[in-house]
Amino acid sequence: ESAVDGLSYWAKEFTRCTFDVLDWRDFLNKCKDAEKHGIYVDPPFPGKPGQRYTYKFPPGDQLLLEERLRAYEKTRIVVRFYDTEQAREIYRDNKG
Repeated sequence: ESAVDGLSYWAKEFTRCTFDVLDWRDFLNKCKDAEKHGIYVDPPFPGKPGQRYTYKFPPGDQLLLEERLRAYEKTRIVVRFYDTEQAREIYRDNKG
């Protein structure tokens, strides 16, 4: 019941959003660094689960992605990833 009540709230919030399914480089080329902007990045999961994605994401891309996201100073960033040793190492200095 509470989920249904929240739908009108989220419907208003999502009118401010743009959703894209692009290669991460193409996507970030479109994203400006600005106050009140946010980026949600959902790169392919490592290993077999990630092989089903349209765009390939070799292991080194996780490092390149983090480096590119670190350049944003005003935009709020959320990255979704599996809890892997590589992800913990790459994002260890980022404190949500």
